[in-house]
Amino acid sequence: MAPISAIQRRVQPLYKLLDNKYYMDWFNENVLAPAARGLGRGLWKGGDEAVIERVFVNGSARLIGKFAGVIRWVQSGYIYHYAFAMLLGVVVLMTYFVSWPMVQEWLKK
Repeated sequence: MAPISAIQRRVQPLYKLLDNKYYMDWFNENVLAPAARGLGRGLWKGGDEAVIERVFVNGSARLIGKFAGVIRWVQSGYIYHYAFAMLLGVVVLMTYFVSWPMVQEWLKK
């Protein structure tokens, strides 16, 4: 039995390495898995909750609510509000069409 124990002592590090499967299970459980969980948690909190839910889902709902509030304010039902809006639109269009040729000439210089 003495020769076997001498051989066993000489190859003990190699035996331990092979028996522990090159320590890949330990590396997977203690290094890769926590890193993957951390990455997943970061993408969930930072990407899903912060960007997708706050900006796209809730942000679009807030934007539509504010836009609806402005439209609600504009659509008051009074005729003079609508007449004023039409008059303002005519003035803006006239200003644009009258001043646009002058702007083009100024840009050519």
